[in-house]
Amino acid sequence: MPTINKRFLLKMLLALFAFSGALVAAHAVQASRIPAALKRQSDRAAEAGKTDVAIHYLRQYLEFNPQEIESQIKLAELLAQRPPTQRGLTDLLFLYDKILRLDQARFDPRRHDIRRQAFETALRAGKFTDAVTHGQALLQDFPTDAALWDRLAAAQTGLSQHAAARKSYEEAVRCAPDEIAHYQHLAQLVYKNLDDKTGARAVLDRMVLALPQNPNAFLTRARFETLLADEEAAARQFARPIADLHRVFELDPEHAEAALLLAELMQRNRNIAAAHALLRDAVALYPKDLKLVRGLSWLELIRGNVAASITVLEDGLKATPDGFDLMVPLADLLIQQNDTVRTAEILKRLEARKAPPTQVKYLRARMVMREEKWEQAVNLIDALRRDPDVVKLTGLQQQLNLLTAACSSKLGDQSAEEKAYQRVTTGDPKNVTAHVGLGNLYLNQGRFDDAAREFEAALQSPYATGTVVSQWVKLKARLLQTDPQANWARLEAAIGAAVPRFGRGSVEPLLLRGEVLAAQGKLSEAVKLLRQETARRPADGHLWAALALTTADFSGCAAGLVVLDEAQASAGDCADVRLARATLYSREPGRVRPIEALSEHTESWPENEQLRLLSGLVEVYDRLGDAERVVQLLRRIVARQPSNVGVWLKLHERAGAGAAAGAARAAIAKLETESGPSVALCDARTATVESAAAVLPRVLHAFGAAPTRADVCLALARLKALTGDATAAAELTERAFKLEPTRYECAEALVAQHAKAGAADRTAQLLGRLANDPRWAGEPFRRMVGHVLPILPTPVAANLLAQCRKLVERDPNGLPWMAECGVALRLPEAANLVDEATRRPGATSDDWLRKALFASRDNPAAGPEVLAAARAALPVATYFQLVAVYCDTAAGSTFTPDAAGPAERRALAQARLSVKLSRSQAAEGGKVLEAYLAGKDVPAADADWARRNLAMIYAVGGTPEDRVRAMNLIRTVVSTESLSPEELRATASVLTTLGRYLEGPDRRAVLNGAITSLAAAHKATNAPSYLFAMSQLYRALGERRKSRECLQILLNDEKDPSYAFYLRAALDELVEDNYFEAAATFAGRLTAKAGGDFNALASVARFECKAGRPERGLAIAEDYARVADGGSGDYLVRSARVAELLDELSRLPNVRGTPVARRMTDAAVERYTAIVPNRPEAIVGAAGVLAADGRTADAFDRIERLNRYIPARLRASAGLAIVRGRGEITERQAELARKWLDDCLTEEPDSIPLLLNRAEFLALRRDTAGATKGFKEVIKKEPKNVIALNNLAWLLAADPTTADEALRLVAQATREGGLTGELLDTRARVQITLKQHTAAHHDLAEAISHQPTALRWFHVAVLRMSQTPQQPEEALKAFEEAKRRGIEPKDVHPADLSVFKVLDAANVQRR
Repeated sequence: MPTINKRFLLKMLLALFAFSGALVAAHAVQASRIPAALKRQSDRAAEAGKTDVAIHYLRQYLEFNPQEIESQIKLAELLAQRPPTQRGLTDLLFLYDKILRLDQARFDPRRHDIRRQAFETALRAGKFTDAVTHGQALLQDFPTDAALWDRLAAAQTGLSQHAAARKSYEEAVRCAPDEIAHYQHLAQLVYKNLDDKTGARAVLDRMVLALPQNPNAFLTRARFETLLADEEAAARQFARPIADLHRVFELDPEHAEAALLLAELMQRNRNIAAAHALLRDAVALYPKDLKLVRGLSWLELIRGNVAASITVLEDGLKATPDGFDLMVPLADLLIQQNDTVRTAEILKRLEARKAPPTQVKYLRARMVMREEKWEQAVNLIDALRRDPDVVKLTGLQQQLNLLTAACSSKLGDQSAEEKAYQRVTTGDPKNVTAHVGLGNLYLNQGRFDDAAREFEAALQSPYATGTVVSQWVKLKARLLQTDPQANWARLEAAIGAAVPRFGRGSVEPLLLRGEVLAAQGKLSEAVKLLRQETARRPADGHLWAALALTTADFSGCAAGLVVLDEAQASAGDCADVRLARATLYSREPGRVRPIEALSEHTESWPENEQLRLLSGLVEVYDRLGDAERVVQLLRRIVARQPSNVGVWLKLHERAGAGAAAGAARAAIAKLETESGPSVALCDARTATVESAAAVLPRVLHAFGAAPTRADVCLALARLKALTGDATAAAELTERAFKLEPTRYECAEALVAQHAKAGAADRTAQLLGRLANDPRWAGEPFRRMVGHVLPILPTPVAANLLAQCRKLVERDPNGLPWMAECGVALRLPEAANLVDEATRRPGATSDDWLRKALFASRDNPAAGPEVLAAARAALPVATYFQLVAVYCDTAAGSTFTPDAAGPAERRALAQARLSVKLSRSQAAEGGKVLEAYLAGKDVPAADADWARRNLAMIYAVGGTPEDRVRAMNLIRTVVSTESLSPEELRATASVLTTLGRYLEGPDRRAVLNGAITSLAAAHKATNAPSYLFAMSQLYRALGERRKSRECLQILLNDEKDPSYAFYLRAALDELVEDNYFEAAATFAGRLTAKAGGDFNALASVARFECKAGRPERGLAIAEDYARVADGGSGDYLVRSARVAELLDELSRLPNVRGTPVARRMTDAAVERYTAIVPNRPEAIVGAAGVLAADGRTADAFDRIERLNRYIPARLRASAGLAIVRGRGEITERQAELARKWLDDCLTEEPDSIPLLLNRAEFLALRRDTAGATKGFKEVIKKEPKNVIALNNLAWLLAADPTTADEALRLVAQATREGGLTGELLDTRARVQITLKQHTAAHHDLAEAISHQPTALRWFHVAVLRMSQTPQQPEEALKAFEEAKRRGIEPKDVHPADLSVFKVLDAANVQRR
């Protein structure tokens, strides 16, 4: 039987017990070490900022030590650092409760902190019952803690215990009567939850009484009163909040939030100017306050001042570089201005700095829109609209809806466009952009009443600009014309009330009043209104043009041209006057006056004005149907913008199948490559039946089957027609019109399509819609139909014209246009139409002239019979204006008009002279006057008129002998006493023009005669324009004191619309004479009066610089974009103007070379460079200003960096600008600049501007022989080129062997352009060479009276040094003046360098 080994068992048991003890001991040791390790890991993670890791380890630690309060508190602190979520807040609140249960030491201050945190967490989590419990517990120990009472009230409000909450808030106020927030919360409870406005107002009144010196108390009440005013329509004037805000400013004049709110109230009260001033001052004080910056930017935007809005945002980003809230709106605006380069930079910054994704997505959508990928843009915007983060952002939603509407418009989806706009107006009933967008959409659909309602709704907003007013007025006027119960008085009153919405001093409201009067058939009243305003604004060319066109509607084109002669004298030669003249030349029957000359001699005009003139003339020729002239002008335009594909496409479209079309296609292919979409478009336009099938796939590939461009739709329709798909062609034509219903080509194509198809109803419907659309009504409608008629079969054209009758006969030029069309189409009813035009009420001389010409076509004797009838129907002057034109036509070439008495003979001579001069037939005009003077019994006053005009004809372009004859005639003039003001003005104009071609005593006598005439006119009318003209003539005579006296009289009337203009003239004159102390007063007044006008600010900036304060000049120049009126041009134009001004200021003699000049240069270069992608010509300014600052290498580098934007011609101009600069230029750099010029001349060997540039380049490089040859080449090609004549004379002036030839060249230039200061200076230098010192002295004195330049003063010094004996002291004085004005060795003739060095050394020694 087995037995137990007790000994072995005992050993085993002992071993087991020993092992178990060791295990227990090890576990005990390990159990104490693990929690400590977890605690250390949690601490390390917390120190490293790894909150989630720290929480994980700390929670594990607390599993070992769940009763340890310190760690529980630490865990609560870590949980509080996490982003708040509902679950997270609930967990945190549970933890706080656990901590409070673990430790009942209620009087430990730390535990009070825990309960406070639990209290706040409960409020944030919406656990209001827990919050009340904690709050009440805390208040047992802190019964006077106002903050606790306030938060308890918030919890009670959450539980809808409003009575208890009110008591708690009252306790908070009692415990802390100087704490604004408690009053604010109590008032909010009473107002919102208890619906007691009076009680809420009483609470805030108590607050103000308790805190009478606290500005924020008044601000709080102002916000509440603003809220009430928004809800109560009767309180729209915001009197209460504005009073409170004024009190805020009394207590704290620099209160930013008050400024923001008051500016908002000023905007709502439509006092935009006051709002603008407030925000400007506030942003100047707080440039880092993003709300203020955005507020000012937005205000500038609704003022129509996009450039200022951009500048405000740019300045804000300088102060706050990481301001994402500024980057997005800035990028948005830059996209609108086509500045994609800077937009891309901002987008990169946003992505690099991890900006909110919605901002980046928004800008990407805007960039896609800029690339015209409309469907992709709609998808991006739609996705962004549905983003959960965006749904709550009302403002962004509204903007996205507006963008959706814009994209839908481009896609031709009018239903989607309307819905998008309506979403905006539903959320914001006063959104101007949406209402205007709907208005334009309804106009496009022919829903004119709906459109009018939308424009009226837009005008209810204080942010609606003058542009919206104009749209509404023009539409309303058109609707009223067909309303038998039209209330025109209401419309006129609305225009008067809307004047503040236009820019300061804008003439647009007055022009609208004139249009409304004309729409009522009150043309005489419209003429009178505009005439009165021209007396107040004599320098406004736009106003004069409107007056001329309205006068032509009332009395005929000849009468309108008389007005333009006045405009030329008052406003000078400008694009508005020339375009109005071209319009009247084209409208006048017979068309004897040539339009071509109106595009010439604009070299001294700003580039944008030259382009505006050329573009306007394109429209004039297009109205005439003169395709050849249209193409010629477009070629001139595209030569200035060779990288503009749009202009090349326009040229290709108008050129048809001519050589110009081929050149345009080649240029586009060079820009886009042969596979570019625009090349395919060109090929579609010129495709034949044979090639259409091959071109069609290319166009479809480039633009798709449903193009989003009207021009592409029309080209594709043409291809479809050529390939036999007439249905598709018709649909595409309809789509083109839907996409661009205001484009001539689209409307013409659709009208022609309906007419050819015999769709009379559709044609009538379309014509009626267009004729009643204010964008088409009048001349545009007639022009469009006029283009369609010649391409239709005659019977179809006759029907179409008949359908137009009822639509156009209410317009002044409607029936005359019908007559012209009938004559052109040779319709049987043409004679009746022509005759009917003369019988209508308000028939003009044009109607009679048309009838006379029509009658003369088949029977030459019938013309004089018509003229006899016209004589009985028209005033004498009007009749002879008609006769003068008739005599210059082929039909009237043998007609001898009969003038019965002196008045009629004068009227006939005057009319015939006007026609001859307008045809550039000065010699023929002279014969008319000579014949008139040779007549019998010419009254003295009429003879004087004839002599003055004949003298001018002799002098202008005449020889010295002709000028003697002119003066002899002038001396026979008797007096001006019996002349009317208009005749006096004309006399002064003639004498002033004559004075340009005379010199010495003759010039003074003529100009004094002009002053006498102006003085008589001013005495008779008191019109300020005459007085200003007198001041300018006195200045030209060197009589500065009398000039200032005239200006001072003008400045006594601050209500004169031209007051600021006179102030500027006075300031410029005082600065020119170095009267800086007196000029300071004028500068201050000018800044206050016209702070938004560029010319005014430029004058003030020049004054500050010349007065020795260039820093202030720089500040004024840079401030222009912020203070300029909205009508001052777009962002690019304004940037260019500021850059040009800074360029000019940096080159002033007392500024050049200083640190401020360097800052000006850098600022100018920055602006020039920014606009180069959109305005390549800015590279010339950028290179020139760098070169003027001595940074030649930087200038060439800038050209190289921007080379992809710069066409060859502008690169050559930029190179020349560098050579003109003050810095040293290496031979390699000079050769590069010359190569650029030569490359351009290879392409355009006959270009006069390029030949002049090359000659100037050679002159600057001291290659006198080469320059001389170059200028001679120009003169050979263009003998009347004044610049070449003067420059060649200058080169020859210092050589005795060529001095006589130089004098001849100066005389030739004088005949062409008058004796200018430049020509006088050149002639004086020639006379110095010829030792004709007295003559040189007189010429230099005269030239300096024109403009005292540095070179002219240097020539005085040269004159003194060349006299015998020399006059070194006088020479040195003159040289000092030249140095003060900035003379440098590079400016003087090479032959005069030795004199320069001698005088410069003497000048240095004297110092």
